[in-house]
Amino acid sequence: MIAKDWFRRFKRGMRLQTAERELRRRIEATLVQRTHPLDKKLIVSLTSYEARFPTLSKTLLCLLNQTMKPDMVVLWVAREQMASLPPDVIELRSAGLVIEPVEDTRSYKKLIPALQRFPESVIVTADDDVYYWGTWLEELVEAHLSSGNPVVCHRAHKITFCDGEIASYGDWDHAVSRREASDRIFPTGVHGILYDSACFHRDVLERDLYQALCPHGDDIWFYWMHRLMGSAPLVLGMRRRIVEWPDTQAQQLQSVNIRDGGNDRAVRAMVEHYGALRFN
Repeated sequence: MIAKDWFRRFKRGMRLQTAERELRRRIEATLVQRTHPLDKKLIVSLTSYEARFPTLSKTLLCLLNQTMKPDMVVLWVAREQMASLPPDVIELRSAGLVIEPVEDTRSYKKLIPALQRFPESVIVTADDDVYYWGTWLEELVEAHLSSGNPVVCHRAHKITFCDGEIASYGDWDHAVSRREASDRIFPTGVHGILYDSACFHRDVLERDLYQALCPHGDDIWFYWMHRLMGSAPLVLGMRRRIVEWPDTQAQQLQSVNIRDGGNDRAVRAMVEHYGALRFN
């Protein structure tokens, strides 16, 4: 067991070193960015909080140095935490980063403020604690354009069923490995999700509802909101490893949403409020 744990730590360390080297090369090469071909604004949107501020600049540099240039990279920060932003994050304003103070709605800050501010845009969400490769954004946009699909992601799970109902989250098919579009595809936020903002149900911005039904499950809330409008999300199935920056996982929702059954409670709450979704 000790040998296996050591080997896993070793592999994680090697992946991290490779990611950091690639990011340095990207920055030092002064990457030439392609103008996006969308007929709407392209917004990259993310949020963060104090525990992750020490490594946040690394993720932001990944997002600012993409082969395809978005119209804006926006970081939404709780007003009371703005003063805690480190200098290396604030300095990225000169590279095009937009930092906006908002009310603290936890993980919902990643998308809700962007939908309010940019209602007729293509919005791509990102997590604040991982590495993003240089063609990450371009791959999502190109897949959106070629397929016409309003919801595209790099990583997703596939919903399974038990006795005619959605099975427990732990029993879903996790980390789909192949490209697939299906109403059973459940996008996960860690590697980013592209949304055409027009894909959502009218309730998407209703704070009282999402805080009551899915207080910790923003992925479930947003999935339900576009599925109610008939979406069949497209996952690219790239099989890329998740590379997390060190010391960013001490405070995360995984224990609430997975080990403590929070995702299952959120699914039940959504079914009770909106009714069961129809699947092909």
